[in-house]
Amino acid sequence: MLLSYLNDIDDELLLVHPSENVWSMMQCYEHILILELAIKNLLRGKTEKCERNPTEMVEKIKYRFSDYDRKYTAGERIRPKGIIKDKEVMQREFQNNRKELLTMLKNGSLQELCLDYPHAIFGTLTRIEWYYFCIFHAERHLHQMKEIEDHLPTHHKRVRL
Repeated sequence: MLLSYLNDIDDELLLVHPSENVWSMMQCYEHILILELAIKNLLRGKTEKCERNPTEMVEKIKYRFSDYDRKYTAGERIRPKGIIKDKEVMQREFQNNRKELLTMLKNGSLQELCLDYPHAIFGTLTRIEWYYFCIFHAERHLHQMKEIEDHLPTHHKRVRL
């Protein structure tokens, strides 16, 4: 979904800020990438056997991210840095990272708790919960990007069929 949406957006639209203190669509993509790179490293880190249902937090994560009225402030480490400004570079980096995440999903134990970084809201998550976290987080920002596009000045909007 994210990549197809990115494909359909003109390069210049990706960099437009609809208002002060609102990220551009490219910054949303960069934030997703930064976070998912960090999660990939977390998944490679220290783990232990999980003594609870390994998907226990999935619905809570989904609920939090699907509440679009609730706003969050990204931590300094995962805020966009403005490093990536090219759509093709973003697509390549995003696809490569997602492929690595998928490989890790196929080859690792999904039920282990990842110990290196407990999430501030959800606590210590299993590998499978972190994978779902990536999905729901990306869906939230896709929704945000569509809102950004809707708030662009008329001369910046693309025609939706």
